[in-house]
Amino acid sequence: MRLRNITCYGFEDGEVNAAAVVGGRSPYVFSLDGEPFVYAQTFRYLGPGQHTLSIESADGCHSDTSFMLSQPNEFLMDLGLDTSIHLGQNIQLWSHNSLNEPDRMAQVLVKPLELLPMICDTCEYHPTYSFHYTVTALDSSGCKAVDDRTVTVSKERYVYVPNVFNPGSGDNGNEFFNIFGGEDVVRIQLFRVVNRWGSIVHERTDFLPNGSFSAWNGKVNGQPANPAVFTWQAQILFKDGETEWKSGSVTLVR
Repeated sequence: MRLRNITCYGFEDGEVNAAAVVGGRSPYVFSLDGEPFVYAQTFRYLGPGQHTLSIESADGCHSDTSFMLSQPNEFLMDLGLDTSIHLGQNIQLWSHNSLNEPDRMAQVLVKPLELLPMICDTCEYHPTYSFHYTVTALDSSGCKAVDDRTVTVSKERYVYVPNVFNPGSGDNGNEFFNIFGGEDVVRIQLFRVVNRWGSIVHERTDFLPNGSFSAWNGKVNGQPANPAVFTWQAQILFKDGETEWKSGSVTLVR
């Protein structure tokens, strides 16, 4: 009688399975490392090193075999420290370089599950809210490498509107009155400039930030406006889905 196959699995604790016995008459009983005989063919939570497996058949045949259960290097993942980004910025959540032995990776698990499509070398995630996530890598033997991280998303609104402009000055940075948005801005839904009597002197709707389409050239009905203080209003859509109104004043000088 002989054991045809022993399979060893390198989980967090060792596991051995006596897959098939050749010879003798079943049922068979098994003893690992001198322990009492049992019918179970699988032994779990074994330490690394040399082990002896004894087999007895129903007709009294007996056989011993030994095997070595090796212990692999510790499998580690490092996602880095908790971090902060601004709304509109992207972040790479994980890469093979996060593992101490990247070639061992056979499977990746992530929580929360909706982040799973983002867990790869080239994918970039654009979060709109702060979140905590955990990534677990498994090797072919089931060993785990686990780490977690918190990403804080700052929602400080990046909108800039100058308070003075000088149309016709030839200064490209100051001869038009415009609204500027940061990486957190999706679109400007409304940009309006009114005089002190409440009359609209400039208005644009539904445009991308930082473009020339929104700029006021300082003219009213085709004529240069006199120096004065004007009031502006803007309705802005941000990448987290929020819409906000902004307002202020601008001084036209010549």
